[in-house]
Amino acid sequence: MNGSISISPLALLICVGLISLSTGDASVGSTVSLTVKEIERLYNEVLQTSLDDARTKLSHLNDSNAIDRQYFDELDKIVGTDSYYSSAYFIFALINSSLFDQSEPDQLLLQVLPSEKICIRNFFVKVRLELLKYFATRQQTTVELIRNVTRWQQATENSIVLAFLEFPQKLQDQVPELQLMDYMQQARGLVEGIAQALQATLPQ
Repeated sequence: MNGSISISPLALLICVGLISLSTGDASVGSTVSLTVKEIERLYNEVLQTSLDDARTKLSHLNDSNAIDRQYFDELDKIVGTDSYYSSAYFIFALINSSLFDQSEPDQLLLQVLPSEKICIRNFFVKVRLELLKYFATRQQTTVELIRNVTRWQQATENSIVLAFLEFPQKLQDQVPELQLMDYMQQARGLVEGIAQALQATLPQ
């Protein structure tokens, strides 16, 4: 005996196997995390660009049917918080709501819709590339998802806005590990702030 530790071939094989599995799991987790973050970044970019455009155009409008400016003021108060983009999603959906309830669109929507659709199409172009890269690392493809994203990146009809709003949930339904932030959560703080601000303007 010279003080060295003897490891049997079987034990060595098990150790190597465990290390390999651990490394593989870490690699998969990293790929998922990076893909989710990039898709979220692209999605948030559309929300931010669209709301910035809407805010600018709203300042030049005198349309009582358009969204109240107070929504944007309340959104400014939560910049940098976890609820910012879910609230931005809420406002984006509100601006576009007449597309889904068949009501007459207000002047703001008529002005922002063309640029919105361009941003959304560009989003789907970039997301398609991210998904193809992701599926290549997993050696799998969700054909229906890729087919839909390919179609959406060329769409011109107003329904592309609904496709954008539904995308986070559809992505999770078809690729469960690619779960984006909860854009659908109720922006209670924002709604309560609006209600309080509007209440304060009413005659006592």
